[in-house]
Amino acid sequence: MSKYKATTSTAVIRVADGAVIPDDPNNMDYQEHLKWVAAGGVVDPIDPPTQAEIDAAAQAIKDRQDRQNAKADNKFQNLISKTPAQAKNWVQNNFPSLTPAEQNDLATVVQAVCILARSL
Repeated sequence: MSKYKATTSTAVIRVADGAVIPDDPNNMDYQEHLKWVAAGGVVDPIDPPTQAEIDAAAQAIKDRQDRQNAKADNKFQNLISKTPAQAKNWVQNNFPSLTPAEQNDLATVVQAVCILARSL
């Protein structure tokens, strides 16, 4: 086992204590690392990602694409621009068979969706 482990940046990890040592010539720990490498030390490679990390990265990509696709949709853009009063009017105009209480509940949900849509 090596004394140091590579990272995805230019920093290295000191295996003994897990300290992240930045690529900084003024850092004493980094100077020690350079001396160790000059003396023939070999830094351990980066650990391959776990399946959970791969899955999380794939989900993040899918989520970003879903947000981009939603933002490109005209109906979504219409939703973003609705004020609370417009959302309530939209519910009343499009769901006349609901009772006033049901319309108010649905309007509250639509208003929440409008607010959330703006955060994407």
